[in-house]
Amino acid sequence: MSAVTEPGVSRKGRTLLYRVRIHQQRHGRSYLLQCENDQCGARNAARGGYLRRTPVAVNFVTLTPKGEDYLDRLMRCE
Repeated sequence: MSAVTEPGVSRKGRTLLYRVRIHQQRHGRSYLLQCENDQCGARNAARGGYLRRTPVAVNFVTLTPKGEDYLDRLMRCE
């Protein structure tokens, strides 16, 4: 019997999570996905529930509480 694990976040996804958090802290609004790396990272992170696309425009993303917790744990490890 294998254990079910949540999807991981790729390197591009982790970088995107950092950028989204910084952008939200500085500007107080959603982050606009700007390049193909952002799109790829967003797919991985959204699949895992770490960020959410806004309902108004799919090119804008925000961190979920799960994404915030993930970044907090990641930064404590570094």
